[in-house]
Amino acid sequence: MTTSDRRQSEASNLSDDESYEDVLMDDDELVKPRRRSSVVSRRSSVAIEDKQVDHILIDDRESHTSDLAALSRYLTRMQDYHRHSSDTPYNKQFWDYIYAMLEEHGQPLGFGPDEDPTAIVAKGPEDAMAFLCKKFVLDPLSPINPSVIAEAAGVTLDIALTELLYANKIGLVSMKFAPECTRCGGAVCASSRLCFFSDSSKPIHCDGCAYGNTITQLDQISVVFFLHPSVLYLLFDGFGCNPSKESQAATIMMAPVPATTTGSGFRYSVGCGDKPMIPEPFGKGRYRMHCLIAGTENYLDILDDAPEDEDEVHILPINISDIKVKEHDAERPSIEVPHGRLHFDITPDTQSLFALWVQHNVSDETVFSLPKIERAPYTSASRILHHPAYDRHFSEGARDMLKVATSLEIQNVVLVFTDIVGSTDMYNTLGNWEALDIVKKHFEVLFCAFSRWGRVVKTVGDAVMAAFASGSGAIEAATEAMIEVGKECKRSDGRPFKIRVGIHAGPAVVVPLNGINDYFGSTVNHAARIESAASQDECLISEALLEADQEAVEKLEEIIGENEYEAIDSRQLDMKGVNGTMGVRGFKISNAGGDDEGDL
Repeated sequence: MTTSDRRQSEASNLSDDESYEDVLMDDDELVKPRRRSSVVSRRSSVAIEDKQVDHILIDDRESHTSDLAALSRYLTRMQDYHRHSSDTPYNKQFWDYIYAMLEEHGQPLGFGPDEDPTAIVAKGPEDAMAFLCKKFVLDPLSPINPSVIAEAAGVTLDIALTELLYANKIGLVSMKFAPECTRCGGAVCASSRLCFFSDSSKPIHCDGCAYGNTITQLDQISVVFFLHPSVLYLLFDGFGCNPSKESQAATIMMAPVPATTTGSGFRYSVGCGDKPMIPEPFGKGRYRMHCLIAGTENYLDILDDAPEDEDEVHILPINISDIKVKEHDAERPSIEVPHGRLHFDITPDTQSLFALWVQHNVSDETVFSLPKIERAPYTSASRILHHPAYDRHFSEGARDMLKVATSLEIQNVVLVFTDIVGSTDMYNTLGNWEALDIVKKHFEVLFCAFSRWGRVVKTVGDAVMAAFASGSGAIEAATEAMIEVGKECKRSDGRPFKIRVGIHAGPAVVVPLNGINDYFGSTVNHAARIESAASQDECLISEALLEADQEAVEKLEEIIGENEYEAIDSRQLDMKGVNGTMGVRGFKISNAGGDDEGDL
């Protein structure tokens, strides 16, 4: 039976009087949850409203397990959900990949809750390795990093984002914004509202490594998605840090302790027991013992070498809530034990995954710093802001994203400006009402074309400003706009209706103004100047964009290779009020006729 067949079978496994909507959208019916707030691991100097995680607890369910029947019901709803004509259709390949991941790796491994809340269940290296392997395999889904999952599923990032945004609308996933920590590369924290990160005057301390981060750019903030707990059940407070290769080399022991709903715990042994994690006891000395997911940071001080009598074992009981770091600048506490033959009896009483991570006493720099080269790519908040499905279906959120921000920077945004050629003459010749009708039709055509790959920012008179995440998307949209305007916008006097287009990319400042997220800076000025230098039926593109974006170059070459278009050779523009010159090239519609006079 294929993955799709199994999923369809799961979806149809409902009682005769029960619709999938009834099961899908009612949490009480679907998962019979109870809620319990977790202990906040650190206090940030910035108040983050949803920093405290409110876990859904499912009785008798083991953390990091999946429910394929629940996923199937959601996917049936996904397939039935009406999509905008400009959005890509339901992508079976994407969801089949996620289904197969959960089917293979979402099964229980014996780390479930014991009925006795005081029970401590012994675990060994095989148990630890099995759970760690499952955790690492499921990491792309907990949370979902769109850039990583798109590559793994063999789809484009745009398709992955479209699927996840629609999944967010029906409740299959929830969307969060999570700044990347400058030091450890993990998520500083997570919020459903981007405006929480707008006050750049105060640092936000990473929940994993406690480093103070100043958020000034949208590109510093990743967007992630969490599967509904009924589909993938996870209990953890935060994202944690990703240890570097150097940090891993300093590791002596890593043992997972999943949270349980009853409070029962697990035992890991060193130098003793039936299945010790490490055969030999720890030697005398100071070690670091921490968990960067649950927010614990301690020294483990072993006062002496283990005695010769192997029956002499020290039991170290640990309630995770007792060792959590409450303040980011608190002094690191020490846990002293008489010797290194140990039973670690751990009670996960915070409803968070805990890792018993013991390292040599190395520096914070070694423990926490993750080089850029070792970091996974992520999808930035600026990328989601310019995704057409987000702009369409979350328009309130798009307008609200930065409502309390003074400004946030984007390292690179692709801006497109268009304007009508000869509009003053058209109004004089046709009269205001007929000319206005044509202009309104031209807006409809441009909005339709631009919304397939990006978003319309605003109109200024007859001009349109649009923003895109990629140069290739901007060029594709401009090409469609130029062709469709010629087809759809007809003048009664038989003269052609023409536009011109300019495209440029670079950094900009995003500012909420008049109900929109507008852009300011030299990139905006340059894009407008490039547009004004174009003639009718021409699209000029800055060399700066093309030099930095190979896909944009390929898209331009593809368009020039078609019969309808001719290449515009590279030339230098005097930017008229902007210092210096700028190289541009582009394309134009072949055999363009009509006058090319005026732009007002």
